[in-house]
Amino acid sequence: MKSRYNLLLGICIASVAGLVSCVSSTDELDLNKEVKLDMHLAPSGISLPLGNLSKIYLDSLIEVDVNDPDALIQKLDGSLYGISLKDSVDKITIDVDEISFDIDNPEIDPIEISFEDPTPENVKLDRTEEVFSIDIDEIDLQTINESLPMFSKSQNNNPIEVEGLPEILEVPFTKSVNVNGYSITIDTIFEVQTPNITPQGTFEDFELPIKFDYVANVLGTSYPIHIDTAITVDGSDYELPRVGFEVEIPETTVEFDFEYDQFPTDVETINTIYFADDKNMSSENGQLIEFDVNLKQVDALFIDPYYNVKSLTVEFPEEIVLEKDPLYELDHYVTIENGHIFKLEMPASDSLFVNKIGTLVDPNNPTNLPLSFYVKQMNLNRGVDQGSTSTMTYTGDIKYNMTFVVKGQPYLIGKEALDMTMGLEEKLALKDLTVTTKTKQIELDDNVVAIDAEVDGLEDISKINDITFIEDESFIKLQISALDLDPFSFDEAQGGFYIQLPDMFEFAGGCVDEQGNLIASIDDNNRFVLNPSKIIGNTIMLKPKRIDISDKSIVDGKITIDDQVNYGGEIFIGKAENIGLSDVEKLSSQDVTITMWGELVIDNANVVTDVIASELEDSTAINIDEEIDDLLLMVKNIELENSATIDVAMQFEGIPTTIDNILLDNFVLEFPDFIELSYTGDDSRIELFQNGVRINGNLTKEELVSGGKGFVISGIAVEGFDFANPLYTQNVDGKNRLVLKDQQVKFSGAVKVVNQEISSSELQDIKITPSVNIGRILVKSFTGKVYPEIDPVNEAIALDLGDELSFLQNDNNNLSLSDPQISVNITTNFSIPIELDINLNSKKKDGSFIAENIAPDMGKVIIPACPRNEEKQTTTIIFQKNEDRESVMGDSIYVKISRLPELLSTIPDSVIFSLIAQADTSMTDPAQYHYADLSRELAVNADFAVEVPLVFDNLFIEYSDTISDLQKDIFSEISDMVDGLNIRLKAKVESTLPLGVNVTAVPLDINGNPIQNGVTVEEITLEPGSEDNPSVSDLVLEIDIEEGMINVLDGLVIKAECESQQDKQSELRSTQYIYVKDVVLQLPQGVALDLTDNK
Repeated sequence: MKSRYNLLLGICIASVAGLVSCVSSTDELDLNKEVKLDMHLAPSGISLPLGNLSKIYLDSLIEVDVNDPDALIQKLDGSLYGISLKDSVDKITIDVDEISFDIDNPEIDPIEISFEDPTPENVKLDRTEEVFSIDIDEIDLQTINESLPMFSKSQNNNPIEVEGLPEILEVPFTKSVNVNGYSITIDTIFEVQTPNITPQGTFEDFELPIKFDYVANVLGTSYPIHIDTAITVDGSDYELPRVGFEVEIPETTVEFDFEYDQFPTDVETINTIYFADDKNMSSENGQLIEFDVNLKQVDALFIDPYYNVKSLTVEFPEEIVLEKDPLYELDHYVTIENGHIFKLEMPASDSLFVNKIGTLVDPNNPTNLPLSFYVKQMNLNRGVDQGSTSTMTYTGDIKYNMTFVVKGQPYLIGKEALDMTMGLEEKLALKDLTVTTKTKQIELDDNVVAIDAEVDGLEDISKINDITFIEDESFIKLQISALDLDPFSFDEAQGGFYIQLPDMFEFAGGCVDEQGNLIASIDDNNRFVLNPSKIIGNTIMLKPKRIDISDKSIVDGKITIDDQVNYGGEIFIGKAENIGLSDVEKLSSQDVTITMWGELVIDNANVVTDVIASELEDSTAINIDEEIDDLLLMVKNIELENSATIDVAMQFEGIPTTIDNILLDNFVLEFPDFIELSYTGDDSRIELFQNGVRINGNLTKEELVSGGKGFVISGIAVEGFDFANPLYTQNVDGKNRLVLKDQQVKFSGAVKVVNQEISSSELQDIKITPSVNIGRILVKSFTGKVYPEIDPVNEAIALDLGDELSFLQNDNNNLSLSDPQISVNITTNFSIPIELDINLNSKKKDGSFIAENIAPDMGKVIIPACPRNEEKQTTTIIFQKNEDRESVMGDSIYVKISRLPELLSTIPDSVIFSLIAQADTSMTDPAQYHYADLSRELAVNADFAVEVPLVFDNLFIEYSDTISDLQKDIFSEISDMVDGLNIRLKAKVESTLPLGVNVTAVPLDINGNPIQNGVTVEEITLEPGSEDNPSVSDLVLEIDIEEGMINVLDGLVIKAECESQQDKQSELRSTQYIYVKDVVLQLPQGVALDLTDNK
């Protein structure tokens, strides 16, 4: 602004000087002529158009050295001006003492090896059942039932002829006739077919036609008379007589035969058959026989009949036993003779009840003679027919006869044959019987009961020759379920039940019952025979002594004994007398269950071992107790500078000299789980796992010698530590110590003797003594929590604006920056998050504060830890006034400082950064724990960058400059010709600057003092504009120098006040410009010249 104002002023003054210089004293001017040298040029004024100036861009006013990255003024985005300043602080290093410690070598007592007893586990014979059938021929009661005879009507029809009234009825006829005056009576009898009988006991009325010739003798004279007439006969004139007659049914015989062709083989005789009504099988009287004599046809022969049973006899075979029916309505007329003859006799005065309608019997309820009695039993007492094996034949008769009397008026004309049917339709039903059985022989087929047992616990045995059992505790039991034979019984004089035991067993003694009584001896073939009564329904017991299973293979640690017990034989069921139906039904085929179980308690075993093993498990404690660097608070993981060797050895005592080698099977030496191991040895028997080594292989005879080197393991080393629960250091007597107590080193696994024929007693009092020696631990890096001492940082960054922009540091300026930013790049190589307390101050040149104690709104700033896999990490903290973005973006942290514009409200001479850093130990997530690599220098580097875009919310800049030496530079040339001067420069000013400008000038004399009178410079005002909407202002620069003052004026103090528009953001860009155009230089009063030499 200074140079451009001087330019305008220079234009004004230089133009006047040029004008004056046009009038010169030269040799060409002839002063001897009358020439007037005191003159006033253009007293009415001079106006000189000067045209337009070139556009004056800020780019030409504010110089930016694009080749100097450290230049204070920079173009931040191509055209926007800003202040950019970078600096760095000295590297901060953290000194950490070497961290190393010892792990106390454990003291391990000798471990006794107790080899497993090679005796197999006891053998349990699980309960095994087999079912076999005893076949007994059944007595087929159904076929007996079907063979019994049946009474039926067809067996006892017996027609009887009875005679009623004559078929011809004589009807008397009397008639008087007049013959020659004489009355003559004619009497005759006509024979007619007997008319129908009425229920009242008379004939029906009927018409009788009479037609005949009659010769009448009157006084000796014969006169023929012809009679032709009809008469009505009144049937009631004829009363039927009451008659009675005796009807006799002669003795009739009915066969009572049956044949039973399925006579049971095992039955000697069927003795008695008991009958029962199938409707009442519980009846004690037998089977009820009910039938009747139907008198319906007799009913039709009489009016108002009367019946009397004179005698009725039914005679059964003598084997049949009858009983009276106490509920029979005519029971008082009945007798049973000799047990098998039924008799019914009524006194003459008694009669049967007749159902009548009027005088006739109700045809729907004819007269019956009911008969009822019981057939109780049949005393058969016979077996099969002679010469037959399965057929029994019975032959007998049932005889019956009846005589009864009928009285009444005949209702029968002529003779009629009556069918006197006894209504018996009855089948004898069997209720029970008694038989006498034969002695029954039952052959038992050869059967087996499987022995399916396992000898377990043979995982370490390759072969078993034989096993000896403890006799008092071992047993095999056999049980055969009972037969339901009552009232039958075994014929102990006959039959036998054999049991064949497997050859592999050897038994002590014989077969005993549950009380221990000897009931059978076992022969040399492991066979014994028992009377069936001793075993069926009982439990027998055997005492196994030894078993030879040398031919059995061991599969999956066990031997399967799959053999069998054979059994069979024959039994005899004795003869039974007079047993009933329920007992007979028992004599049928039955299933019998034979059950075997047992337990074999092993005393000793002759074995060939595959492996005899002893499982070991022991432990000892190791401890850490070491002073450690104070920065270490807690450790989670440790990586070592060098592997720490672990020397392991195992020495044996008491190994029998006969043993050439011992197998360590899955023998584990396990360190605490926080120790990370490596193994670099070449022993193929050794395998590394996470926190230990596993040994699988044979130890040589040399390694087993008592007092020798033992089994030495080389190549195990500690590579690091990984604590499941973080290990915190402890303050002990003011010292920071790493303490870890009672951490177990464990020994476990199997020590095995392989392929040896030995007894367990040979492997006693064997000991193994492990030893472990661990080298010193030197830490390379660790994960945990540390609290290092980090030196605070106080760094002042100078802002050298140069002469051109030094006016920005004027006290009267007020810069309300819109978006000031300060960035701090912090580079660290250790994985520890850092808490930063940041404080910013700005100072003037005189050291006074512009702003102080400017801090982030959020308080402390957390710098994330450097990733462990990175050599270093740089985090950029950007301090800004506005919160217009995420707080964390990539590697940048945006921190809001609301007071940041105060720091640069006036451009300071320096900005002071104060940083206090300390480790952040607040984390609880193990993934966020600190990581420190002690093998490299732990350092923090920081550099700062101040970037202030010249974008203002409000801006007021006061600019002041002095133009001096006007006498020397300009007025010395014209002061002898011009005493006073009035100069006016007019122009149009187009501006895109966002600032309004107000320019004033104070004239100075040659001593630099303000000229109070005689020289005036008018104030200039320019309006603010924008690149989108440039402002246009009228520029009038007027300087009025009164006469005599031109030799006094030597300088001007120019003061420019630049101010942005209120509440409108302003920014300074290199593309903004001022364009002065239509420039006109005016001398309103002309120029008064004095060219004489009088001055």
